[in-house]
Amino acid sequence: MRRVILSQDKSDFLVSPRDYFNDLLDDVLKNVDQFEIHPFSKVYLLDLLNNFLHVDSLFTKNESGKIESKMLSELFFESQALDSAIKIQKLKKLAETTLYVSGFFASSLNRKIVNQSYYVQVGAMVYSSLSSAVDSDQKTGDLYKHFAHHFLDYADVLTEVSHKANIQKSNDVLEMFGRYLDTGSQWAEKLLIQNGIPLQPLKKTSN
Repeated sequence: MRRVILSQDKSDFLVSPRDYFNDLLDDVLKNVDQFEIHPFSKVYLLDLLNNFLHVDSLFTKNESGKIESKMLSELFFESQALDSAIKIQKLKKLAETTLYVSGFFASSLNRKIVNQSYYVQVGAMVYSSLSSAVDSDQKTGDLYKHFAHHFLDYADVLTEVSHKANIQKSNDVLEMFGRYLDTGSQWAEKLLIQNGIPLQPLKKTSN
């Protein structure tokens, strides 16, 4: 098992990545008040974070093993023609990659043509399709439907986890303002208010 070395009170100790992310998620989720957290959300996010410790998990590969360079929407529409089991596998991979990137590496999307708003729209769509694809498993389907409705909320959760892990920095007020305008992120809104930025309420749009 891979190990993360942390330092506390000048005493080094070892903690597994899963335990490390578990503590960070506990810290973030206990302060969530803008939506009701699904009972299985924490375990699902913990599995997602642990899975993406391996860099290869971020990429979609074709049958020959080469990395796909297609748009998220292209990968989504291609999955619709696949047999049920393969379709579910492809959709799950796409949904979780989209959520992870739009949350854990949100700041990197601000410098790209395809921004976080695009990831949020596609991610919600993929989770919704995934929910329908696993209709024989009601508990799992309900969880995916929940993530479809709260995709941006959980992207915010992962962004805050990322900041707490010092992977992203939250000091750039202009970046946060751009994210707020682009997606309506409540996490970005909270940071802006904490920095004394007056905000006008944004019109809410349904997923």
